[in-house]
Amino acid sequence: MSDWSPSRLYPARVLDRREYERRREADVTLADLVVKAYADPIWSRLTTSWTHDDLDGVPLEELRAEYIKATMRSAYASQSVTPWLRDRIRKLDELIARHRAPR
Repeated sequence: MSDWSPSRLYPARVLDRREYERRREADVTLADLVVKAYADPIWSRLTTSWTHDDLDGVPLEELRAEYIKATMRSAYASQSVTPWLRDRIRKLDELIARHRAPR
C-alpha cells in the first residue's frame, strides 16, 4: 500500500493555506456596515434626498422602514451623525405622525 497524501505529492512549503483560503476584512464593525449602507447623499449631485423631497408621497410602510434605517445609523454610529441625518430623522418622524393623525 502506498501513502500518497497531498502533502507528499508536493515538496515542503509548496501548499500555503493563505493562498487559497478566503481572506476576511480586518476589523469591520457593525457600525461601519450601517454607515456604509445608509450614507448621506453626495451634496454635489444635488439629489432630492439632500432636501428630503424624495419623501413626499411615500407610503407609510416605506417611511417606517426608512426611519428604522436612519435611527439604526444614528444609534450604531453616533460619531457619524450629521446635520442631514438629524434633519432626515426629524422629517421622517413628522411624516409618520402625519399619516397616523385622524383625517
